[in-house]
Amino acid sequence: MKTLKKIRAEIENLTCDYINGMVNQYAVLQIIDKYAEQEPSRKTGQWIEKDGFDGDVYYDCSECGESWTTIEGTPWQNGMAYCPNCGADMRGAE
Repeated sequence: MKTLKKIRAEIENLTCDYINGMVNQYAVLQIIDKYAEQEPSRKTGQWIEKDGFDGDVYYDCSECGESWTTIEGTPWQNGMAYCPNCGADMRGAE
């Protein structure tokens, strides 16, 4: 969110082209590219199914190792597209 505020502030400070009153599109794209390079890449992981000693099924995040269980169904069936602990993107691992 802080990054978006910084981008907005830089765009607001751009000078307009006085002929048509518009901001130079190239300058806007340069600002976006500058901040995109600074963004950390999102981790991707997968849910690893494990049988618990109590007969329940648990799912470990392949990135952080945190275990999760659901009342019914799998993490995918419950919309767990991201690990609640580390934020790893699980959408490609269905």
